[in-house]
Amino acid sequence: MARTGALSRIFFLLLLASGGAYAQVTSTFDTDGDSWTALNGSVGDPQYFSTGGNPGGRIQVQDGGSGVATYFVAPAKFLGNRINSYNLRLRFDLTRSAGAAASADDGDLQLIGSTLSLFSNLPSIPSVSPSWTSYAIRLDESQNWRVGSMTGPAATAAEIASALSSLTAMRINGEYVTGAGDTGSLDNVVLEVGAPVITSFTPEEGAPGATVVITGSGFAPVTNLNTVRFNGVNAVVTAATATTITVVVPTGATSGRVEVTVGSETTLSDDVFCVPATPPSSFGLMAYYPFSGNANDASGNGNSGAVTNALLSVDPFGNANSAYRFNGTNSLLYA
Repeated sequence: MARTGALSRIFFLLLLASGGAYAQVTSTFDTDGDSWTALNGSVGDPQYFSTGGNPGGRIQVQDGGSGVATYFVAPAKFLGNRINSYNLRLRFDLTRSAGAAASADDGDLQLIGSTLSLFSNLPSIPSVSPSWTSYAIRLDESQNWRVGSMTGPAATAAEIASALSSLTAMRINGEYVTGAGDTGSLDNVVLEVGAPVITSFTPEEGAPGATVVITGSGFAPVTNLNTVRFNGVNAVVTAATATTITVVVPTGATSGRVEVTVGSETTLSDDVFCVPATPPSSFGLMAYYPFSGNANDASGNGNSGAVTNALLSVDPFGNANSAYRFNGTNSLLYA
């Protein structure tokens, strides 16, 4: 779907205002090429132009004549641990020179991770210059990412999350026309970056060893890419999706807020998870009341009684002030 650059920027501001994303990684090319490079391009690619963008500046690559597609290659700020972009979008604008066009054999989009690589094609061919096409590519299973090549198996949620968590290269195809000398331009690149959100957890209390399901959003669909703490104590994550995390309450946990960390982002629950106090294995002597004119605890444990409307009296053995008499209505003795 084609959109103007102005509409793209308005959407970006609305996204921030609505809390839909916590941060973005961007390249608008308003002043320079922002350290983007080219793969298989002509000498000097990408070229920076201060005009002709969507709007403003843009970068351009030209067919290097090697018989393979020419790619825009993202700078370091887009790489590394990008698990917080899972289930969000990579957005950018493209335009191309005129001529018969097709997607690249090696995919229009390449996400290269440290252990696996993902490939996908755009939903449509970019418009011919001076028109632009804006794209919003999902970084999840709905985009039909392929593992290893465009003929590889469909990527699972776990595989997409794994690639994003150790991203070493991100490439966008800039060549769609067959024949030497064709060009492609790129503008308004935005990598959406989210953060975990805890909406609830069930049950709301439990002893160490109990299983708790945390519900929310922005979680990683791989267990070891989520860190959960109960009032600061690390818990074992046993299962995870983008919206739920299953954990075991850790030994040593105390009542407090639940904390979830995904990538570089951490969130705390609004509610407190309650961990019942562990009773002592042997109570022993808790208090001793000799009632020697008062209700003081003679055990040394500090559990002296408070007396309300009860009167000192004679005990069954005739000892004065060694018992209390209650009126049956509002007399109390409590510790």
